[in-house]
Amino acid sequence: MFSTNILLLLQLLSLSTASPAVNTPNQAPTSQHIYTGFSYGAFWSESEPKRYQDFHRQFTLAKNLPNVPIPFTSARLYQAAQWGSPQEPSEAFQAAIDTNTTLLIGLWLPIDNELIALDKAFEKYGQKLVDLVIGISLGNEDIYRASEDCSRKQGAKCPMAATAEEVMSRITRVKTWMQSKSWFALFRTPPPIGHADTTRNAALSNADFIGANIFPFWNPDPIDKAWESFEGSLQGVKQRAGNTPVWITETGWPSNGNDSTATMENMQRYWRDVGCEVLGRYTTFWFELERDTQDVGGLDWGVVDIESQEMKIKELGCPEKPAKSSTSEDVAARRAMPAPTLSGSPFHTKSISIPTLSNSPSLPATPTISADETTTITTNITTHLNLTSTISLPSTITLRNTTLAPNRTLHLVHKTITSFITISPNTTLSSTAILPPNSTLHTIPSNSTHTTLHKTHTSPTTLISSPPSSRPTMSRGGR
Repeated sequence: MFSTNILLLLQLLSLSTASPAVNTPNQAPTSQHIYTGFSYGAFWSESEPKRYQDFHRQFTLAKNLPNVPIPFTSARLYQAAQWGSPQEPSEAFQAAIDTNTTLLIGLWLPIDNELIALDKAFEKYGQKLVDLVIGISLGNEDIYRASEDCSRKQGAKCPMAATAEEVMSRITRVKTWMQSKSWFALFRTPPPIGHADTTRNAALSNADFIGANIFPFWNPDPIDKAWESFEGSLQGVKQRAGNTPVWITETGWPSNGNDSTATMENMQRYWRDVGCEVLGRYTTFWFELERDTQDVGGLDWGVVDIESQEMKIKELGCPEKPAKSSTSEDVAARRAMPAPTLSGSPFHTKSISIPTLSNSPSLPATPTISADETTTITTNITTHLNLTSTISLPSTITLRNTTLAPNRTLHLVHKTITSFITISPNTTLSSTAILPPNSTLHTIPSNSTHTTLHKTHTSPTTLISSPPSSRPTMSRGGR
């Protein structure tokens, strides 16, 4: 048996009442505007690069999708160089100019050849290209590939890896390099420069935007929990990012492949449950328009069938939906509600003490906030509760057939439980129940020293000790 102390940090987030700005062709691109598009690989296969006509057809197809909630007028490229010609500009640039498609330009690490190709592109296309650049993203999931998680799943050190320090150093280098170029004066405002990675690796201190690749499929979470999984991951990234804008640089659900959950029905549902919540609210690059990624298990993420050119998602629209329960965010309500006000300091530290877990680890009924402080909320608003914890095991204990060694400590560093609770006007948080009875702590994974707890948004609430993402390394078309 062991005891667990969870430190609860209660922070009421100020929610803007203004709608996000959607970029128009006459506006200078910045990280504050909202862009929507797809992620595009550089090749169909490693021996078959994409050409101008391929990019032009795809950009045109994306801009003409029927009944979408917001036009798909942007493109994320994984590299600036043309596949097979590492120092020559991608033919996607001319296609973007001809279709007026804004670009998040990727620079594949290491960046030396990429910078040569990008320099040539700006010298060749000048203002026409500059006006389409919404940002520059260095690398993709490089920090994840440098992690122990990736090495353990691959059975060897993952290729094309870089540490957070190495990525940040390159961000600084690119900022300085761009300012030294004559074409830099063509930018009305400097383009934001950032990095895209898995959620636990995404936030970097010197990035102008944080690119988050969020895939409930890889957690793995079931499709009926996709929104809760996605929102929990997104809120964790936003907390670590602070005031830096968060862009969703990859998300989607596969329609087929060597996985029973990869179905057309689940792809449609993911679009409805997740896509309809984020498109137009966050800069988002859906993964992907057509299958151009060599993915493990033959997974196909394309929303358009590449052979028949038929849409797999039959309903791209986002009809009005009934209001969600109080345990998840209602988009319309969030935009309409005023920001909350607190008496005293905006941060209040509370503790929840969970007395004992047995070999069948169920939480005791109704853990509560200790009544050491009273915080009154004067507006009806959704409150974000962020929890971190350290769990110590003082003696050998078996959790659902998983034996953990004596005195082993699970240190949960920078891991967040995010939950949403709607507080009625003038409600006082003092000895207030946070977890309902019969909540369950699921199995702590074997051989795991780092795990993430998150509170789902269903009733009864569940604390899940989940393993790290099972995502493999994937080829996006950049090397």
